[in-house]
Amino acid sequence: VDGNDAASTHRGETDSSNYGFSLKYMGSRSGNANSLSLFSDNQAAASQVEAITIFQDGKVGLNNTSASYTLDVDGDIRIKDAHNLLLGDGADFQINHNGSDTFITNLTGHVIFGQAADNKDILFQSDDGSGGLATYITLDGSQGFTTLQKRLRANDNVSIDLGGAGDLV
Repeated sequence: VDGNDAASTHRGETDSSNYGFSLKYMGSRSGNANSLSLFSDNQAAASQVEAITIFQDGKVGLNNTSASYTLDVDGDIRIKDAHNLLLGDGADFQINHNGSDTFITNLTGHVIFGQAADNKDILFQSDDGSGGLATYITLDGSQGFTTLQKRLRANDNVSIDLGGAGDLV
């Protein structure tokens, strides 16, 4: 439905100067993928933007006219504070930010961090005490070992066991 800047005027026509939306059957695209698209008027460019595209196979593109996945987004996704990103059939992997802290929670199975790029590393970084970031631990994929870039401290009455049998204490 299109209209103008006065919310009471809606003419139902497609005209980018009238600040509205239009729905259009886009016909067959590549691979015989028929689609239905929702366009929004772009006042600054005096044109329309294809904002949402729904393909006949159920794929949906947001700001993307060639969706390859069930939901294919070309842009940022924002989840406001105190809401979860829930993954898995039982919502058993969760990411949450409460406005101050970030939580990554797994309710079943192992959590596995993997790096599959050849000769690349996994870096654990944190604040360096001066407002910047510093790397504290590197899992070095090209060298095959773990390095510490900062001091390692064990609390009182906590031992560090070395060796397969923990025989180097």
